[in-house]
Amino acid sequence: MRQLGLLLIAIQMVLIGCSKDQSPAAAQAPENQNQEEVLPADLSKMTAQEVLETKYDAVKLTCSLWSRMKGPIFLSDTPKDTVSIDLLKEPDFPKTIDLRAKSQQHTVEIQITLEKLAIVSSLRSVHDDGAIYSLKNTPELTGKYEGAFFTEYPMGHVEGTISSDLQLNENILSKVVRRSSGNTDETNPVVDYAECVLETVPKAAYVMDWQQTNVGSESTCAWEQPGGSKVCLVQK
Repeated sequence: MRQLGLLLIAIQMVLIGCSKDQSPAAAQAPENQNQEEVLPADLSKMTAQEVLETKYDAVKLTCSLWSRMKGPIFLSDTPKDTVSIDLLKEPDFPKTIDLRAKSQQHTVEIQITLEKLAIVSSLRSVHDDGAIYSLKNTPELTGKYEGAFFTEYPMGHVEGTISSDLQLNENILSKVVRRSSGNTDETNPVVDYAECVLETVPKAAYVMDWQQTNVGSESTCAWEQPGGSKVCLVQK
């Protein structure tokens, strides 16, 4: 009888152990669980600012100005003036950007007026270096720029104004101002150059909305002197 009692106790302990192994707390989570996919939102009924806030982690416009009394300009040099605007934090339009540069006896002032931000559903853009861009639901800035310049020479001075319409697209460099004027040394004219870029950082669901389908040329010259002289006035 004593042996039978010990045997029953042993069987009972085994059953208790099996019960613990099958308890919910001991159950393991299934492997390879599918993570929920983040899908793009419907942007068609949103305002331009709502699209920016939904689609991007960062949207920044940067405009820079270089100027040199005797060219060429090297873009590796620090710009004479630069302005950046965070469009997620500063959504109001119109906006004005003022750039000013002085190089020896030459002064140039550029005022960029950004009148409107719009979202373009589809855009194909061919850049002047041959690069081709395909964009969807992309921000576009439109406006104009005006500029004034003054150069002092030993025999007098030269002054004037420039102006043009302006269009800025997502992550595509825009050469806003390209101006040169001769002096006593025609191979080294006065050169003014300004560029703007609307830089964006898209969220993961929207990365494929911006594509560059053709790389374009890899020239080290950003701007050649007009007239076929092949003199590089702005070097990358």
